[in-house]
Amino acid sequence: MRLERELSYYEKFFYERRINDFYSNFFVSATYCNKTGKDFKKLLIHAVKNLILKYPALYTNVHQDSDNLDIYFKPVDSINLKNLIDFENYENLLDSDKNLNESIVYDIVKFKFDYGQANLPLWKLKIINDYTVIFYCDHLLFDGTSGSNFHMKLLEELNLISFQADAEYDVDNNDFDIVLFNSRIEKNYLKPIPKSIYDHFYLENSESVYTRLVPAWLQEIFQKSFEYFSIGSTNINGQDFIKAPFIDPKYLTKPGDFEYDIKIINIPVKVLKLVLKSTREKNVSLTSLIIYISLLALAPLTNEKTITAKIPVDLRERLDLSDLSDEINEFDDTFGLFIKLLQLTFPPAKLKFKLNNISNERNAKFNWNEIKKINSSLSQSASQDHFKTITKFKHVDIKENMLQFANKPFISTLQISNLGLIKSKTIDENNSNVIITDMLFSQSNGVLGSPFFLNIISTAIGGMNIVLSTIPDLKSEYAESVELLEKIILEIEHYL
Repeated sequence: MRLERELSYYEKFFYERRINDFYSNFFVSATYCNKTGKDFKKLLIHAVKNLILKYPALYTNVHQDSDNLDIYFKPVDSINLKNLIDFENYENLLDSDKNLNESIVYDIVKFKFDYGQANLPLWKLKIINDYTVIFYCDHLLFDGTSGSNFHMKLLEELNLISFQADAEYDVDNNDFDIVLFNSRIEKNYLKPIPKSIYDHFYLENSESVYTRLVPAWLQEIFQKSFEYFSIGSTNINGQDFIKAPFIDPKYLTKPGDFEYDIKIINIPVKVLKLVLKSTREKNVSLTSLIIYISLLALAPLTNEKTITAKIPVDLRERLDLSDLSDEINEFDDTFGLFIKLLQLTFPPAKLKFKLNNISNERNAKFNWNEIKKINSSLSQSASQDHFKTITKFKHVDIKENMLQFANKPFISTLQISNLGLIKSKTIDENNSNVIITDMLFSQSNGVLGSPFFLNIISTAIGGMNIVLSTIPDLKSEYAESVELLEKIILEIEHYL
């Protein structure tokens, strides 16, 4: 059985983005509550060891052939605990402003996974203050949902082994020289990394139409002019995309610059239930409401200009994998890339908020008609042609087209990535030994990001956490918008 697999055309985009310093990594963290009375560190080591062998993405790195330059995934030779997991303690996980401890964030955001490694996969863990587990990874093999899936699978594994007599891994707490994976010893259990869903849809949607019917000269023109992040683009009225974003010319994107300012905003469970009740009654998504709130917050800065927003969409629930192959495991969607990036334009928000006029604004209400327009535009773009535009990546020089965005103004103002409400499908929280009480999600902006970047994740106990990332060089320009976003969200129940 061949364990290597070449990268798909879409995976090659993420490969080039990383090696050209356009992006570093992302993380999804979870805080666990251990009810077992057993040593959580030992439980965790046991669970991680079990989990690695179950999913090829967790024991894989990427390599480039020195002769023919082919790029392919390949299992690592071994994984050692001391290289994979860092145990750290901080007096305060959050500082007084409810921001992540900067040293934690910067260590993660600046970290870049080395390709071609034989003893390290494309993910790592940081264990903060014993119970907060930060899973950070290379975007080449993992999307945001992969990050939350890691914690769901880890939670299941922790609960499964917690009932076993030998649940605690037999290890000295100070001994980190432990082999968690060895490909030679485990060779009979290794599986090839699942196929890329994008290759399948390229064959279905693109090859016969594009390569056979489009003249070569037109394909050449397209290759030179195609812009990657105008995928699935539409404006609020559902018409063709017109590139008219608000761009701050004072800041140019910088490859390799992965530092950003962070603001964490929490919507408690009680308030989140009211918000979800309102969105259900109005038949709109929570993401559409967050887009609308972001437009309100950005209104003072954008000065009545049209705003361009990027919205990554998870395709897992939109695909019927049973139709793709008799061997369904070939398309296992636990880990991997199952995303489509939408780019939409929005007019200026009509409802104005000012920081010094709180009492009067408490009487204001969200414009649900505008939110419904956003929701409709988002739904249409998300369902439109699934992969037909993504398959055009096959026909362009990825590196050449990507590099045109370096040292230029951002091509969008706003980006929102919402992983949704994370809940295990197999764990009953009332009858389990280990539960998750809170989660956070964040990532580097990078060259192809946006200067106002929201990463969102929710849990039944911790509520919704919004991590707002902004560019340090634009701190003064975005200060009012940051304050407005926080103000509106913290008072959101008054505007429903």
